[in-house]
Amino acid sequence: MRRLALTLICFGLVACGEPEVVYVPTLPPPPTAAPGQPPPPNGQPTLVIHSHPDPPQGTRVVYWNLCSSSDPEDDLLTYIINFDQDQKQFMSGHCDTTFRYTAGVHQTQLCVWDRDPRHEFVCQTIAVHTN
Repeated sequence: MRRLALTLICFGLVACGEPEVVYVPTLPPPPTAAPGQPPPPNGQPTLVIHSHPDPPQGTRVVYWNLCSSSDPEDDLLTYIINFDQDQKQFMSGHCDTTFRYTAGVHQTQLCVWDRDPRHEFVCQTIAVHTN
């Protein structure tokens, strides 16, 4: 463990005493390659799609849930849903949403990305038929 002392700054009305000592655990370093070796692989995320209704047919309101998507290194995921050709929704920290479609057939593209610049988005397109 590493010892970290926090210094208190005193301003007129604040009572000052001894600095508070906080113990911060030492985290292991991230995996690295040995000199001359390639870096460890970083796997693509896995896209998992749930909808309500399932399949998304007949109704105009569809609930999309990508929250079961995962990344082998537990990287933070970014989600994008393109509900139709011109209606994109960016969802960085949110993995689910509800969308109201107009009547017709809509090609909805659902994607996940692990923010690794070496990776492409992992996407699937689903046809939504609404009344």
